[in-house]
Amino acid sequence: MLPPVGAWGGGWGRGGGSRRQKASDRACRLAVWALMVSMTLFFLPITYAYLVRHGLVSDWRTPSLAAILTINTVVLLCSSFTLHLGYRNLVRGKIDSTLRDLTVTVVLGLAFLFGQWTAWKQLFAAGVYIASFPNSGFFYLISAVHAVHLLGALGVVTWVLSRAWRGRLRQERPLPMELASIFWHMLDFTWLYLYGVLVFWK
Repeated sequence: MLPPVGAWGGGWGRGGGSRRQKASDRACRLAVWALMVSMTLFFLPITYAYLVRHGLVSDWRTPSLAAILTINTVVLLCSSFTLHLGYRNLVRGKIDSTLRDLTVTVVLGLAFLFGQWTAWKQLFAAGVYIASFPNSGFFYLISAVHAVHLLGALGVVTWVLSRAWRGRLRQERPLPMELASIFWHMLDFTWLYLYGVLVFWK
């Protein structure tokens, strides 16, 4: 647990710890935003190549793929909603509700990853492999990279959840929850873009 403001010592002066903490918090936010922007930009050249090749090959998508991806998208949106509720409950001092919301977010994140694996299995069952069609290879690449990023975000949210269980997530400094939310919501936004490209682009 972090010591209270003013108890740091070290000659910072009155309120110096608070100023340095705020500067550190801003730096953390900027770092996370920079990371998420770079992750999002990573998908642009991949999806551009997918769109360029899209009209050059026959359709590789199975009839059930759109339904699975739609369900997965709804699950991911629900996880963003529960994480947002968790942040709101934290700043209101409702730690028990925050614990519940974080737990539901983790479960929904795992459900999304399971749903993506289900989509892969259906393509495998239909004989659609990475080398079968050029665009199917792009689908596997896009969905796999996003899943890896989401797995990392899931680790961050789980870490925040563990802090909450140990009583180390505090109403007066919700920065860990805020950073996890930025990470998660940006991946959610990125998936909406990918979902639109993969399902609706004809």
